[in-house]
Amino acid sequence: MVCKECRERLSRHKDLAIRCDYLDVDSTIQYRKEHAALLDIEYLVSACLCGEHCRYDGKSNIQKSVAQLVSQGRALAVCPELFGGLPTPRPPCEIFQGKVYDVHNQEQTAAFLKGAQRTLDIAKKLGIKKAILKEKSPSCGVHFIYDGSFSASVIPGQGLTARLLSQHGVTLLSENDL
Repeated sequence: MVCKECRERLSRHKDLAIRCDYLDVDSTIQYRKEHAALLDIEYLVSACLCGEHCRYDGKSNIQKSVAQLVSQGRALAVCPELFGGLPTPRPPCEIFQGKVYDVHNQEQTAAFLKGAQRTLDIAKKLGIKKAILKEKSPSCGVHFIYDGSFSASVIPGQGLTARLLSQHGVTLLSENDL
């Protein structure tokens, strides 16, 4: 069954994968329990790396090795930006002076923090201590993020979800570390 929000998203963007289990932590865990996929989960992984069309532009960044971990039941795909209530597609966002702004200069920090917290909640509930996240993302960047100028300039830093997970003892890898 597709929820109202996903049904509306599907009507606007027929090419996107619809995943109601991104809506909240409990729904995600319940979905995984019903499908017996909780037993061997070692990693949280950025959903875009698994082929989910949840990037800001509605595309994915599929990495076959990461998608394989999910298909084997060893990883759980998450999208902090969708957890935070942001739509797909959405305006690109970058971190500037510790806050997240979209390309229209609208602050989006609250949504990114909400998504980061929900992602951490999943890691804690399932005892997951490792994550493979999308480099340069304002949520998931592990080693690098864009500098906030929307000029494709990259600086050392972490996305908000990566930082929160790291602060709580989760070991982080980016797709470039594999």
